[in-house]
Amino acid sequence: MEEDTEGDRLHYITKGNVMLLHKKSATYIAEVSIDTFIGEIAFFTAKPRRATAKSQNFTEVLTLMKEDFVHAAKKDQKQFDIVEGIRKTLGSKHNDYTLLGIECHLCHEKGHISLDCNMYTEIKGNMRQQWLKKMKENEWNNEDQSGEIP
Repeated sequence: MEEDTEGDRLHYITKGNVMLLHKKSATYIAEVSIDTFIGEIAFFTAKPRRATAKSQNFTEVLTLMKEDFVHAAKKDQKQFDIVEGIRKTLGSKHNDYTLLGIECHLCHEKGHISLDCNMYTEIKGNMRQQWLKKMKENEWNNEDQSGEIP
């Protein structure tokens, strides 16, 4: 999933790890895994995706297409009205995602995402540092597996 693309699908991770990035600012946001939804904001609003999601390893997801979701909701007017109510509420509140149960990966408060968090400026542009950290971790893991003492 790429930032600035349409939210025509919602993913639920059943296996593996997914890294969340903001490419425009070269920022590593978080790594998410099993039992996590990704793409829910763009799915329930008309807003484009705010971040990019990249698989870290073999990842399995369940995918719900927006077209299928809307088609199923339209079969029951009451359900469709609920979906429309969610969409309208999210559209009218500027970056308030409390209704979706969204939790910030930085401050862990509910209702906003990392890109809208006051703490975001502390990590903005950190992709190089995160990459170096991962490389060091891999070196340590490889040394541990080889039987050498680091």
